Amino acid sequence: MTALTLQPLTRRFKIASLEIPDPAPHLSPTEAVKLLAASYPHCAHGLLGDPEERDGLLIYPVEKMPVKTNG
Repeated sequence: MTALTLQPLTRRFKIASLEIPDPAPHLSPTEAVKLLAASYPHCAHGLLGDPEERDGLLIYPVEKMPVKTNG
């Protein structure tokens, strides 16, 4: 009988075409994105999308807020 070891997936955040390593794996994804706002300002008000698993990574898209128009 072989013992299985589970490894948590490494998180990354995708902003446009950039994939940025998780600045704080111990925080929730929403809190970690807030930390990125110092270097990537649109993260302060961005929307965190559903993660996608790829090559042992968990990729969270950070999308810009939709543009509001009057009229």
